[in-house]
Amino acid sequence: MNDEQRETISLAILNSHLANERTHLAYLRTSLSMISFGVTINRLSTYLKHLDHLSLHFLLHDAALFGIGMVVMGIGLQIWSMIRYRQVNQDITNSTFRNPEKSILILTVVIVVLGLLSIFWMITTNSVKS
Repeated sequence: MNDEQRETISLAILNSHLANERTHLAYLRTSLSMISFGVTINRLSTYLKHLDHLSLHFLLHDAALFGIGMVVMGIGLQIWSMIRYRQVNQDITNSTFRNPEKSILILTVVIVVLGLLSIFWMITTNSVKS
């Protein structure tokens, strides 16, 4: 193998590591957004509960648990992202590939179930109470 081929392989490995890092940072931004949004929903719900004397009832009036759920999902996503980052980093270093089919399937099912539960919660919660 000549120097030009070694340099090409080294650049390919470097690009793979950088792509893995970019993916991890995207998950980091997403999980941070989920955590921030969850805290915002939780605090807004708490604030709206204190407005009971105005007889105002909003969909977010009882959303404190939804906010906590968003924070938990954000933390879970970040943990999963770190595990995935380390696995891919090891695969790049060892020049191997492990298909993440199982983790993708689990993550997808969890998100779909949580989405369906959210829809159920929004339908069953009256946005305006008389």
